[in-house]
Amino acid sequence: MQDAEIILSALPHGVSGRYVHEARAGGKRAVDLSADFRLSPDAVYGLTEFTRRAWRIAELVANPGCYPTAALLALIPLAAARTHRSRAGNHHRRGVGRDRRGAQSQA
Repeated sequence: MQDAEIILSALPHGVSGRYVHEARAGGKRAVDLSADFRLSPDAVYGLTEFTRRAWRIAELVANPGCYPTAALLALIPLAAARTHRSRAGNHHRRGVGRDRRGAQSQA
């Protein structure tokens, strides 16, 4: 971590924050993939693919979770192309296990 310019943290929620704070204290920039900084006013929130201008100067980037990432990756190109004139929405389903027993709707 000492020689790195940017730290990418993919640790579990609740664990990542401690290491990101440590990296930040050492003057490192960080991208956090956990939920630890998603609501933090100190972080730029967004997919790095689409918030390049903001994260180029950001000291801390908080990436969205898996459901928002899937939705954003599908909807941002449509919005940019302005080809989709009606309202767009998304519906996610989460399965448990190989046979999807206990699938829950995530709207």
